[in-house]
Amino acid sequence: MSAISRALSKLESSLRAALPSRVVSTEFVDFAQRRGDELQQGVITLLLPGGDLGDWETTLKLTLVGQITVPERTGTQRQLRDAELAMLAQLQAWIRNPGDAPHLEASGFKTSSQMEYPNGWVSIELVAGPLDTVDGADDSEIYPPNLQPGVLRSVHMDIDLQHQPDSVHQQWLAGDYSQAQPNLSTTVELNHANNPNQAG
Repeated sequence: MSAISRALSKLESSLRAALPSRVVSTEFVDFAQRRGDELQQGVITLLLPGGDLGDWETTLKLTLVGQITVPERTGTQRQLRDAELAMLAQLQAWIRNPGDAPHLEASGFKTSSQMEYPNGWVSIELVAGPLDTVDGADDSEIYPPNLQPGVLRSVHMDIDLQHQPDSVHQQWLAGDYSQAQPNLSTTVELNHANNPNQAG
């Protein structure tokens, strides 16, 4: 199971524990495909539209969707609005403290505006992470199959005795020494001659 799958499973388990009166679903389907009793409880689904990939960390961009309905004969649009807002408040409380799950930040929300009465919904845009992609992972998740990590043959170091800001260090890493020069530059060559499997 990948780091992203593990994170989503943790978030879904956390939702179920925090909101036992709601139905937490792993599949997003239209209202017509949901049971009426589930929709009156409120159905919550966590969706993964995308994210940002790094070498060792990943940030997920999630959409949290809540579907809810009121009885068509006896319910009103005001009741539907109140039901949506009650669900929104519960989801906000969970986002603030998801327990043993990735850190969450909400960036915005939408509601149905009661335009689909008696069906209503809320959606919240979330950012989760950053996730450590190697936490709990096996080698097949970290490195491509049939390839070994590259051999480190040398290390180049730029040393400043009078500390330079991070922006200057980043320029040095890119080979740009136009703004400032390091006090010392050195390259250490690593000897792999004793290991014939690493030579060449």
